[in-house]
Amino acid sequence: MTARRVLCVAACLLAVVPFGSVVHADEPSFDCRKATTWSERAVCADAALAALDKEVAGLYREARARQPHRVDELKSEQRQWLRRREQCGSQPDPAQCLTAVYRQRQAELGMPPASPGTVGQGQAASTSPRGRLLPLTPAVVWHGDSSAIYQQCTFGDDPCALRIMRAQGASDEALRFAERINGWAVEFVELGPVDVVSAVGTFAANTLDYLFLVNAIPDPVSLDDYRLTAADRARSDVREALSRLPDGSFFNHRFVRKETTPRGSRFVVEADYARCNACRNEALARAQIAYDLDADHRLIGASLLTLKPTAQGPTR
Repeated sequence: MTARRVLCVAACLLAVVPFGSVVHADEPSFDCRKATTWSERAVCADAALAALDKEVAGLYREARARQPHRVDELKSEQRQWLRRREQCGSQPDPAQCLTAVYRQRQAELGMPPASPGTVGQGQAASTSPRGRLLPLTPAVVWHGDSSAIYQQCTFGDDPCALRIMRAQGASDEALRFAERINGWAVEFVELGPVDVVSAVGTFAANTLDYLFLVNAIPDPVSLDDYRLTAADRARSDVREALSRLPDGSFFNHRFVRKETTPRGSRFVVEADYARCNACRNEALARAQIAYDLDADHRLIGASLLTLKPTAQGPTR
């Protein structure tokens, strides 16, 4: 899907979802008068989606109360899910996409943690639906023809994608990982003891990219959910980028390098600052973001290293 078509689809939906729209019969979990994103306005305009939103929000609160030791992990997962929800604006049927994304999140949050044990084919590659991954190897990468999935499966039909992967010879490890992330691994960077996995999301709009730190780490760390801090926004380079594209975000994350630090290790990724994932060719700036781990391989912080303008990019 081209960037022009992405913007067209989103614009057509926005035409019927004006700012300030309020659903009175079934309010979502947030105040529709303060809705700012495409997905929030779409939810506010659809009573069924509003009801789903309220249910998912309740499940999220319950999961945090039930698993206080996983609060940070749950927050990270919720941010990733919100990104998936926003990407529905560039799908051929955005409403169907939103419904499927909400149903997936219901299943993720509603399933109780599984008991630790041997993971066999078809089971999640973790001790809970979104818990710790088993040790991964280069066999996690699937080298099949993903076009078959897009041609034969509908959005949200992950069993269909898994069947195609299995038929094309995907390893058990690749299938377990695919079931865990609703996508598939495309690259395994073996660094030891912590490694990097690059993946793409199943039917994510315009192939949404994911990066994870895995192995020898208490919980998988996502390298694609950085949010600008107040300190970042005070920087001149960030202020310049925001003045030209105030509603941008980071997309198309690529692993750059690993460094040794006095406290442990640092993993540096590069990302495009753009309006949407499909707009990566129109990126306004290119960022380098650092994720720091301590000596026990626990995440202790993330920071924006650089944000350099590109030759192209939108202007206000």
